[in-house]
Amino acid sequence: MNTPCLSNNRSLFSCLLLAVSCAGISHAQYTRGYVFVAPTAQILAGKTSSAYAAGGGMERILRRGFGAGVELSGILPGTGKANQSVGLASFNGYYHPVLNSAWDPYLTAGYSCWFSDFVANGANFGSGLNYWYNDNRALMVEFRDSTAVKPGIFTRRHDLQIRIGLTFR
Repeated sequence: MNTPCLSNNRSLFSCLLLAVSCAGISHAQYTRGYVFVAPTAQILAGKTSSAYAAGGGMERILRRGFGAGVELSGILPGTGKANQSVGLASFNGYYHPVLNSAWDPYLTAGYSCWFSDFVANGANFGSGLNYWYNDNRALMVEFRDSTAVKPGIFTRRHDLQIRIGLTFR
């Protein structure tokens, strides 16, 4: 049985796979990949609970510190059932005010699509810092707020994350 949610998830997965593939074709110095884990505070219907997130993505620096990227992550509840987990696909813009330095601060914001047994549109924003300890690898620390509204399921949802990870180019 094909439900609209499954159909939307397949379309989303296909678009995400295409975007990651296109980003991966380029082998320039300014194409970056990253992976992260993040303790997460979920704020849903005025209540805060703990959760955990993990994911990864790719970013391409386009010009003068501005870039575009795609990301896929999963958010698992800290307590409760694992079937309450959600997926999150994000398409973001980035700005790196300092390039070609060991310390690489950045800002990011963009569109987010939440998916589970529902699909919800949202937005995200954050800031972070890469520390390039060699030419191809960096330690990453980032704060990210992802938010969405889905009438009938939740009025407003915020996932506040402190991400810790690795960036590579």
